[in-house]
Amino acid sequence: MINSERSRRGLGPSNFFPRCHVAEEIVLHTLRDCVESKVAWLYLLTSEMRGVWSRPPFGWIFLNVDGAVSPSTSMGSAGGLVRDTDGRWLLGFNKFLGTTSPLCKELWAIYVGLQVAWDNGFEYVQVQSNCLEVVKLLLDPNRGCSSLSLVRAIDLYRRKCWVTEIIWIPCDANKHVDSLAKSIRSTHFVVSILEEPSDYLRPMLAENTFVSLC
Repeated sequence: MINSERSRRGLGPSNFFPRCHVAEEIVLHTLRDCVESKVAWLYLLTSEMRGVWSRPPFGWIFLNVDGAVSPSTSMGSAGGLVRDTDGRWLLGFNKFLGTTSPLCKELWAIYVGLQVAWDNGFEYVQVQSNCLEVVKLLLDPNRGCSSLSLVRAIDLYRRKCWVTEIIWIPCDANKHVDSLAKSIRSTHFVVSILEEPSDYLRPMLAENTFVSLC
């Protein structure tokens, strides 16, 4: 029996869903709307397709992002790539972040990626990250008042006049972006835009596209 029904019958003290504590425990919220449920469904839907990139809806672009940080120096970088409905490369980017943490480098990757997507006029953007902790933070209903400034900044950026969503994907499906993040050459805090994929990335991209890259 769900908590809303227990409360209605006088069998429980609260009608809140115990997993998120922010909404009434009804069937629809429990199975679909709760952030924990969304992450669970995303995991189930992608667990059988590890390493496989699926075609986005027509008119959308996919923004894959990742961050990297050195365990010895704590210096980090972020990278990402933008692809169209057919999986074709539109652009890539990376940026030196300076001293950062494993969590913050993933948040920075999403924030910088959103900046790049907005600056290039994309209107329908699905952000893909392999960091489950970050995805949960950004789907939290209270993200607008998060204690993390980057979470609040990302939430504000998503409120611009466009449509965005953020989903979790397995690490194997994001390995090409990990390479972009680690290939940073500059230590200046500027975003480097990559118009074409490197020869090293082409074979990995070819695995996840519906058209020829040549």
